[in-house]
Amino acid sequence: MRAVDRYHLRALLPWLAGIGIPVLLITLVWYWVRPRSSPLELIAYDAAGRLGSQVALRPLQGDPGNGGRPRLPLLLALRNPGSWTARAGAVVLYLPSWLHLERDDGTPFDAEAEGGNPLLRYRVPFEPIRVEADRFPVVVPGRERIWLRPFASPYHCALDDEGRPIFVSAPSLNPALLADATVFWVVEEAGSNRRSTGTLELQMDSSLFEVEPAATPPAYAAQRLPPDVPRPDLGRLPVEGRRTSSCGLMIEPLTLESTVYRAGESGRIIALTVADTVRRLLFDMDGDAIVESEAWDAGTGRLDTMRRARYAIPQFLLPPPPPPPPPDTVPADTVQPAPPDTTARSS
Repeated sequence: MRAVDRYHLRALLPWLAGIGIPVLLITLVWYWVRPRSSPLELIAYDAAGRLGSQVALRPLQGDPGNGGRPRLPLLLALRNPGSWTARAGAVVLYLPSWLHLERDDGTPFDAEAEGGNPLLRYRVPFEPIRVEADRFPVVVPGRERIWLRPFASPYHCALDDEGRPIFVSAPSLNPALLADATVFWVVEEAGSNRRSTGTLELQMDSSLFEVEPAATPPAYAAQRLPPDVPRPDLGRLPVEGRRTSSCGLMIEPLTLESTVYRAGESGRIIALTVADTVRRLLFDMDGDAIVESEAWDAGTGRLDTMRRARYAIPQFLLPPPPPPPPPDTVPADTVQPAPPDTTARSS
């Protein structure tokens, strides 16, 4: 019996070697050539030019700001503390609703508001960037700066029970509580599903979030318009500008689209759009930035209800003015230092 077992074992040895050796070689080759990547860390430059995950930001003097409140430069960099080269393709930032993200020219990044999530999601894509292990951090997204715009308004926007936009007085909050913010980030690696996550702690001047409380506007009775009353033909009016604003309450962010039409010499009609449908019109026919009347859809599928009004047009509905030309010279001690050009793009 033992001789028979030895005979079968000898017969199996060539077969096992023919399978086992290739499998071993494939395993060794895969181990050495498999895609390797290290987790990345997103850090930022502070106002003094230092890098870290806890940064103090201040407005950059000499920046035209594109109108409105001062902006804060957000200079981001990627650090690779691991042992393998990584390739980053995008950064996703989750910001509190009182901080908006802008490009260098003042145009806002698209914000995504998810139901039940008090944070706004901003995705900043860029060409794949190689981040070498244990090297100086790489600036993202390249040499283009991005900015934070503090959102402090006497009004916030919300939706009523019928899904129409309305404006409510902003709650009275301590600006110091808004000046310290946590930003959650995700770094998406190019060409893979791997992601790195973490947080940035921002410290800002509380005066950036101070706002005068809004006075309670007078309440006027609404009236249903007869079917034969002509509606404004917005398609015939020149467009003054458009804007998409994240103006919702802190616990319920909302993205609202507004289109400003020029009516007459100085009048304006502002169309508020939700889900690609105009749901409310605001009328400022004398150009004094005061809403004198408003119309909305009362559930019939057309703007058939109107009432008088008396409140200031929320600034986040108006297109920002074009930025003035930058000054010829800016004192050296007021300019935030630019990071070195360490961007290394993959071929």
